[in-house]
Amino acid sequence: MPTNIQASLGQTLLLYVELLESVSDYQTLADECVQAFWQTSNQSSPRLINKGKLFGSPIFEYEEFPKYDAQNPNELSHILVWLGTHFDTLVFAGKANHCLINLLNCRHKILFAYHQSQINK
Repeated sequence: MPTNIQASLGQTLLLYVELLESVSDYQTLADECVQAFWQTSNQSSPRLINKGKLFGSPIFEYEEFPKYDAQNPNELSHILVWLGTHFDTLVFAGKANHCLINLLNCRHKILFAYHQSQINK
């Protein structure tokens, strides 16, 4: 993950992949994207924790293991791989851009609050 951002609540990396040819196994492609991005890192590669569809296109969520322990949320790797398979995905994403950013921000605030509660037990 980019270290020069110095995010105080953590960060999510969203990889949007526009497909130029048909793919039979979306999860394998998403796994390969994460592996290619992570190949120069000394850390273990994040694992798939969730998958679904967003605006008609498959999306895959990766996070380093373990998912919710007492680690600092700033040190957790959170990656979303979004495969652009539906022709209107970018149109819908553009309209919901602020909502998506707010949703991810709220996710990081919740993880940070949980981390703080575990420290103060």
